[in-house]
Amino acid sequence: MFVIDCKVFPSQVRELADFGQDCILIDYRMNTSVNSNAITNPETRFLLVGDYHFSEKPVKISTVLGSCVTVTIYDPVQQVGAMCHGLLPKCQNYGKCNRDYDNCFRYVECSIWAMLADFEKLGIPRNRLQVKVFGGAAIVYDNIEKGDTFQVGKRNVEAAFKVIDEAKLNLVAYDLGGGESRKLSFRTDTGEVVLKREGLLDETKF
Repeated sequence: MFVIDCKVFPSQVRELADFGQDCILIDYRMNTSVNSNAITNPETRFLLVGDYHFSEKPVKISTVLGSCVTVTIYDPVQQVGAMCHGLLPKCQNYGKCNRDYDNCFRYVECSIWAMLADFEKLGIPRNRLQVKVFGGAAIVYDNIEKGDTFQVGKRNVEAAFKVIDEAKLNLVAYDLGGGESRKLSFRTDTGEVVLKREGLLDETKF
């Protein structure tokens, strides 16, 4: 088991040799403002695996994660938000990811590029966006005695950080790894994420 500084940068996370079931949680938050005028009872939406939601109005989006990765993107100026639930790191379309590809939002890389395209349609610059990443738990899919695992969680996290680096996005919070599932909700009008890990009573706000 290795120990990771909670303020490790994304490029360092990508280079970690191990992200297996003994990995501790990586938890990092920057100080970001939350809209104090948020409405009390927004519309709600639950994301299934491979789903995505973008909204210019207040919506509370929730999901449950294991090895999957959720990325939230928020513009604090126009109060617009988006969230995806990626199952696998990358599609097999060797061209540039786009939403015309079958099951685009099942893949972490494709999902983030498609999300950015929606913000760009509104004229929102990338340097204004706040990005948060969650999930990537180490879930063993095969015989644990043989140590067989597809390490999907690790590869999903690596895929997310790859796009974040390439697109020069502002990563303001993440909660990754470990061996437990996560329940989380995201407010498109405030950018706030509320997360609860399996087996714990307390919620954490990002």
